[in-house]
Amino acid sequence: MGVTRPRRYLIRMALFVIAAAAAVYVLRVPAMAAFLANPALNGVILGVLLVGVFVCVRQATTLNAEIAWVEGYQRQAAGAPPPHPPRLMGPIARALGEDGRKATLTTFSTRALLDGVGTRLDEGRELARYLVGLLIFLGLLGTFWGLLETVRSISSVVDGLTVDSTAKDAGSQMFDQLRSGLRAPLDGMGTAFSSSLLGLSGALALGFLDLQAGQAQNRFYNDVEDWLSSMARFRASPMAGDGDGEGMRPSAFTEALLQQTAEALDDLRRLVSRSEEGRRETGQGLARMTDRLQDLGDKLESLGVIVERQQRVIDGATDRQADIGGALTALTAQMAAPSPGDPDARRQLAQIERLLTRIGDGAESGRAELAKELRSEIRLLGRTLLGGAAAVESKRSDSDTWPG
Repeated sequence: MGVTRPRRYLIRMALFVIAAAAAVYVLRVPAMAAFLANPALNGVILGVLLVGVFVCVRQATTLNAEIAWVEGYQRQAAGAPPPHPPRLMGPIARALGEDGRKATLTTFSTRALLDGVGTRLDEGRELARYLVGLLIFLGLLGTFWGLLETVRSISSVVDGLTVDSTAKDAGSQMFDQLRSGLRAPLDGMGTAFSSSLLGLSGALALGFLDLQAGQAQNRFYNDVEDWLSSMARFRASPMAGDGDGEGMRPSAFTEALLQQTAEALDDLRRLVSRSEEGRRETGQGLARMTDRLQDLGDKLESLGVIVERQQRVIDGATDRQADIGGALTALTAQMAAPSPGDPDARRQLAQIERLLTRIGDGAESGRAELAKELRSEIRLLGRTLLGGAAAVESKRSDSDTWPG
């Protein structure tokens, strides 16, 4: 069961920020005039807005690490080790165990883990909510600040109006004083309206970003809830009790016993799985040894053919040697008393002796070569049999070992 990544919500945030920046660029002239009405307070408002944007985006992006840990834990069945658990998934990692085994959760432990994750998500959103309220407060602060300046300036203008009844242009002088005195109240109104506009607009934008971050966190929470619910074991029948539901919860001893039984069943399942894996590996080792023995049989068969061929050669050489020996005996009998002056007969006898010596040497070298080949093939057979026996013995010992 997969967990959805917050890519869609980050895209919404990016589009909203781009649209807001485009609107500010189009209205840059009045926006700059409103900002310059009170640069100090408006600068603080913009700074708080930028911090809030960073916080909201970070709340959505930090979910990628949590999702990566969940996906890594789910891939443990394929042999991948789980990564280091992040902040939100720390309690769940400790409850599930980090050794790769599938833990068993009860309904109460699942609810407690989900409550912990929800509490941590709410703690992360409290800062964004505070910044939204701070923007509204700064906007209202600028409003009341500007109104106070306006009221004070109007009071000063009214108190400063003097009329000289003897002057001919008394009305004109009073109007000039009123016009110059109204500049301060108008500046105060500009401060009030600009700060209120920036504060409320920033709160609106930050509220939208916080909404998207909250939706991403809620989606993550729902996916984690579905994942943990798939791992939890629900009791089939509640215990008898009173009508208000308090007596339906089993005792602590019964719940601990059930939990221990479930863990024992999980250990037994893992033991059976490892035994089956050991049997499969033993079967594969036996198959490989059978192939090696088959190859060895083929080599022995070819060796037998070579031995048979060598034997035929030796038999032929022996027969030829026997024939030559018989002929030599007959020739010796005929020439029992050779004449000293017959050199041809002596040369023929010398050639016959050299031929017999060469035939004997060839037969001896053939026997030595055959014995050498036989020794090498027998040595190879011994190594093959020893390797196959060692492999079978190691597989048998691994399959008979009780896993801890």
